[in-house]
Amino acid sequence: RNTWVGRIYSFHNGIDIVSNSSPDVRAVQGGTLFRGSFNGSNGCRLRYVRVDHESGDFDTLYLHINY
Repeated sequence: RNTWVGRIYSFHNGIDIVSNSSPDVRAVQGGTLFRGSFNGSNGCRLRYVRVDHESGDFDTLYLHINY
């Protein structure tokens, strides 16, 4: 299905890291920070943070985080 992040399949190529505490999330490179959320049709709310990196070569998307 198509969403705001592109096409979503039953599995993704991201890395899921579970933590019992609330460590800080550190970006891989400096840049401009954007945060937002997406409410899915199944009632699931996805919180995310996107970093537009200063180099302009890539962006990083951090999903399923609490803020």
